[in-house]
Amino acid sequence: MNKNPLIIFDCDGVLVDSESISSRVLAEELRRIGLELENDAALKLFKGGTLKEAFNYAAKKLNKPVEEEKLERIYRKRCKEEFESSLKPIKNVIAALTQIPFDKCVASNGPAFKIKSNLKICNMLHFFPENGIFSAYDIKRWKPKPDLFLYAAKSMGYKPKDCIVVEDSDHGIEAAVAAGMKVFGYSEDGSSTELFNEMGGIAFSDMSLLKDLISA
Repeated sequence: MNKNPLIIFDCDGVLVDSESISSRVLAEELRRIGLELENDAALKLFKGGTLKEAFNYAAKKLNKPVEEEKLERIYRKRCKEEFESSLKPIKNVIAALTQIPFDKCVASNGPAFKIKSNLKICNMLHFFPENGIFSAYDIKRWKPKPDLFLYAAKSMGYKPKDCIVVEDSDHGIEAAVAAGMKVFGYSEDGSSTELFNEMGGIAFSDMSLLKDLISA
């Protein structure tokens, strides 16, 4: 029986500052196939979601199918190149990870190779056990469904009530609440504070506050 909590981190926007890069690349590639979509709009539309949802959105707006495999291949290649040259950790998150003494893992809608690569680029992979990287692609169930968090908890030997999730999207907040877990919603600029709190999360704006929030 675990007396201490398991801390489950989302990756993009929580550990690594990747969402502005990936949403820009996605918007650029969707514009190449004819969809009028600004970078900021892409970030708001697709944050916390899946590529499949983005492609479905494009197909509906364009009123024609999109070449999903080709688009994903180009998107992944471009993101990898840009991550390797400019990806940074979320502000203050390395200090937070260092200070939090509890078991930690990562549960993300992204593929495992991307999670591990981005954490390695930001020198953060060592904060998590080798068996502590969980991808929705592995179980074919994506947030906002709760399955990924439940799978991560079970794999790490914890009950849902003993888990704390750190998220930055409404999809992630919804999934954590549905899983019966406490969830902290990171919103650096405060724009999602009201929404996260209304959804049942606890909003915060600085990773330096995370250790005290968890301890409380």
